[in-house]
Amino acid sequence: MTDADKDRPESESSIFDRQDDGRGWSAPPVEEAREEATAEAAGEGSESAEGNGEQSSGGRINTGDEEEGDVPQIFSGKQSADQSGWVRDGVDHAADPEARQVFAPLASGPGSGEGFFFLFGLNRYRGRDQEMLKRELAAIQDDIEVLRKAGYTVVIDKQATRATLRQTLAGAQEAPAAGIYWSAHGNPDGSVETSDGKRIRPDDIDPERVRSELRLFIMSACYSAARSRAWRDALGGRALVVGWGRPVTIDRAVDFLTPRDDTDNDLDDLIRRYLLERQEPPAPADEASEEAVSSYGEIEKLKALAPSIAEALRSPWREKEDEKLLQINVALESGRTQIVNICVVQSLQPFTEGQPLFAVEAGVGELTSTIDINGLLGGFATPGAARLALTRGKTRVPLLVVQGFIALESSSLEQMAGVVLEVAKRADDLEHRMFGGDVG
Repeated sequence: MTDADKDRPESESSIFDRQDDGRGWSAPPVEEAREEATAEAAGEGSESAEGNGEQSSGGRINTGDEEEGDVPQIFSGKQSADQSGWVRDGVDHAADPEARQVFAPLASGPGSGEGFFFLFGLNRYRGRDQEMLKRELAAIQDDIEVLRKAGYTVVIDKQATRATLRQTLAGAQEAPAAGIYWSAHGNPDGSVETSDGKRIRPDDIDPERVRSELRLFIMSACYSAARSRAWRDALGGRALVVGWGRPVTIDRAVDFLTPRDDTDNDLDDLIRRYLLERQEPPAPADEASEEAVSSYGEIEKLKALAPSIAEALRSPWREKEDEKLLQINVALESGRTQIVNICVVQSLQPFTEGQPLFAVEAGVGELTSTIDINGLLGGFATPGAARLALTRGKTRVPLLVVQGFIALESSSLEQMAGVVLEVAKRADDLEHRMFGGDVG
């Protein structure tokens, strides 16, 4: 399911209006009038890129369907190798004198002799990307001044490409990079877009050519934090890699660039900590040792119950046989939805050890340096069955999940549905706090 599907108004959504929508979701039948309205809305949405998941309005989401070779002819440009062996940037910066701007230090300080690079890989031929660029440029002006006063040379490149990043990492630009801010669309495989419509992946970087001065690498791109371990390895292993674990809205991305007194993990905090105070970047977070319960829980006992639980929630359900998962796409009062996994596990606690438990789990996102712990835990003190847990992710980055457990044999269908709804609401709320959108 794409994020565009989930963010569409209910009248446009098709997952509730069919017994099987082709993606495995099964839902209770609804009145014919609703089906006709849905068909009409679906027809209208097919004409718009914002209705097919390519990019939600104001978001930074990329479907990842485009292949690297699928680049319009207008993107092509001549490239030549310099003496260091790096391919020179294919963008003709002379055609746009403001595409690359260099700001000299205003004083000497901890950054003397080093640079900070704001590199934008947002597509230079895509109107919405250029609007995003304007908003981000406006939000970093205070950071530019702080860095210059600390002795750093600051570079802004609004048309960054793969070659731009390689040269910057190798120190072949205005100054060795102590910090880099890369803004672009990201993809689930860890690749990020460049301004010429291509992509760059961790495998495209040679760790041996990355200068040792690099301390901070910030990726304002969807999914980038989910592959932060791969990026950190590609950058030589020392620099702290900060990014977003899931799709993030432009509003949340700009919020990260805006100084706030109630957080300590925004851009200004990272600059202060690692470039002004010169604290050593922390070692990569240890991978969570616990697996998600949905990765080992049993589903056979719930196959007969899943339709009734889903019907109580007026939501579709499906079985993903290849992953041995039972899922309910819970419809929330907000108009959004949240996918949860249900299964049966054995209790491991004293006095109830071995008792079958009805388990509910919803993924929220990867735990990264951009996550505000205070905001994350707020609201979990209220009584209920849901809890927040850290589990082993698929990309070596710990994954935050919301879980709920109740006794299987003594619980009614209504009680099971209640736990599913509570977990779904908690997970949805956390996604909005972390990423500014509905991503699960």
